[in-house]
This record gives sequence, C-alpha cells and structure tokens, in this order.
Amino acid sequence: MDENDASIETLADVRNFLCLINPQRHPDREAFLDALAAVNVDLLVIDAEAEDGRLTADDIDRLQRKPAGARRLVLC
Repeated sequence: MDENDASIETLADVRNFLCLINPQRHPDREAFLDALAAVNVDLLVIDAEAEDGRLTADDIDRLQRKPAGARRLVLC
C-alpha cells in the first residue's frame, strides 16, 4: 500500500483508503477501533454501527488521526 504521511483536508488529498462496512470480524468495539486506528490510510469508509451500538463522536475523533498523528478523513 502506498502510505501517505501528510494530513488530509479534502477528498482531493486522498491517496489511499479502506472501506470496512462489516465490523463483525472484531470481537468488540474496542478491537474494531484499535484495528482501524492502526491503519495508515487517508480515508476510512466505515459503518457507523458497531456490535454494541453506534460509534460515538469520541470514537470518530480518535479515527481522524493516522498512527503517526496526521489528520485523515472518516466517512460513516
């Protein structure tokens, strides 16, 4: 995968993305969020529903940062 360490502000900045709409492979919300947070992509396209309900604003805020700290876009 072509990793991009730059902060992403618009869709035009996106060089790579992950689309994951089925969180069922993860045993719980925290495992799901940990897995997503660890991926160095510019855009996450995810389902807003986790096993135990909707993702919260804090969950989304957490996902808006790449592992190295640069900003990324999250689309739910």
